[in-house]
Formats: sequence, structure tokens, C-alpha cells
Amino acid sequence: MVTDQPIVAQEVVITGPTRGLISTPYAFTATLAPITATLPITYVWDATGQLPMVRTASWTDTVALSWNTIGTQTITSTAVEPQGAVTGTYTILIVDQGDGGHRVYVPSILRVSD
Repeated sequence: MVTDQPIVAQEVVITGPTRGLISTPYAFTATLAPITATLPITYVWDATGQLPMVRTASWTDTVALSWNTIGTQTITSTAVEPQGAVTGTYTILIVDQGDGGHRVYVPSILRVSD
């Protein structure tokens, strides 16, 4: 008699933007590898300054996050299954609305008097 052995998750990869503006929601997706891991998968999302979120999904899960403080924010997603758990980590730099990362340089002209 052949029994199906559960396929254990090996990795969680988080994707999303690497830079964003304060108070603006951004989508982050956790993808489990291998995509043949045994279901169900419970995702535990933790992010700097956020309350943890627990969600049940398949091999991918997407959440929207926003921050009210500037600086580097860390996001982790832990995929929990009956055989164990794996965690992925991701960072995003949040900047102020007035600091979109662009600088304007105006040339200076100096007049030399005789």
C-alpha cells in the first residue's frame, strides 16, 4: 500500500515595492516554495508598527500594508503547516510625501562686480 507523504514547505518569498510614501497602502505577496506543499497553509504576517495578521490561504497570500512613520520597515511572513513553519523577510523604505526621492538643483549665477 502506497501512502501520500506530505510535501513540506522550504521557503517563503515576499515580493512588493522596495520604496513607498507615508500613509500609502502597498501590496505584498508571500509565495511558498515548492508550490506543491501540502495545504492548508496558515500565513502569519508581521510588520514594523503593525498588528500581526493570521490568514489561511494556498501557495500565495497577499496583504496591503501602510505606515505612518518614515524609515525602513520590515515585513515577515511565516507559513505554518502541520509539518513545520518557514519564514520570509522583506524590507521597504518609507519616505515623507514631500521627499519622493527627487532633488531639484537650480544653477547659481554669480555676478562679479568690477
